[in-house]
Amino acid sequence: ANAPITLVEFADFQCPYCRRAHPNMTKLLLEYGDRIRYVFMDYPLEFHPQAGPASVAAKCAGEQDKYWEYHDNLMIMKGDLSPQDLTNRAQQLELDMEAFGTCVTSGKYEPLVQAAFDQGKELGVTGTPSYFINGRMVVGAVPYEKLKETVEDELARVAKK
Repeated sequence: ANAPITLVEFADFQCPYCRRAHPNMTKLLLEYGDRIRYVFMDYPLEFHPQAGPASVAAKCAGEQDKYWEYHDNLMIMKGDLSPQDLTNRAQQLELDMEAFGTCVTSGKYEPLVQAAFDQGKELGVTGTPSYFINGRMVVGAVPYEKLKETVEDELARVAKK
């Protein structure tokens, strides 16, 4: 919470560019540790019909303290994000399947996913992934060096305050 850098990522679980960029984000978070507060925001693009349900499924996994494991599974492991695929991922993580299924079908997280999308749209997000590093927008599956450069610039700026 007291990190000098807040990095907000707007991404879509069905987006191939987000999946390609995920290792860079993982590396950045490992390198900078507690100097970065990382916030993931769902931004399911309308032409990715399985992205919204995948976002909901991740939030349901979060009810069982497995959000980040499910998130990483979605970003790393191949699959079609169909309802059966999302269920299979939950089984792999040994979630309580009855609770997971009830959560997914309840629709209770759909407004939260929509709110994140709406917030991104208000901020000017038009594609994924899009990052805000202390408010500075970086768009696309940029090379690791670009993310690192922006973080370093922000660390230097914050240090001058």
